[in-house]
Amino acid sequence: MKKVIIILLLILILFSGFVSSIGYASPSITDFELVVHAEETYEITYHLFDEMYDYQMNDQELSGEEAKPKIESFIFSLGLTQDLQDEQVKLKVLDKLQLSEKEVKDFSLELTFDGGKSQTVK
Repeated sequence: MKKVIIILLLILILFSGFVSSIGYASPSITDFELVVHAEETYEITYHLFDEMYDYQMNDQELSGEEAKPKIESFIFSLGLTQDLQDEQVKLKVLDKLQLSEKEVKDFSLELTFDGGKSQTVK
């Protein structure tokens, strides 16, 4: 009986590692387009299934596979979930960029969660 439990636990651990390696930026975000104009311009484009990745921030511009890890790290650090209101999402992004709402001239974020739910934040 102990062997069966150990084998089941090993399978569970291996399977969870496989699932986490699929590569979502966040547990459920598949598309993310951010444009923020302040003193600097911040732009991030992330389309997981189309494999389009562009990153422009702090005078650093990356695209393609080179940009993907930076973008995924940024998105994951936001901790966005489907139940957040637009204002909560905006504040999380601005906090991550270390900007206040007064500094922002233009803000646009479009994101899509796995399963198809979309959210647009202005």
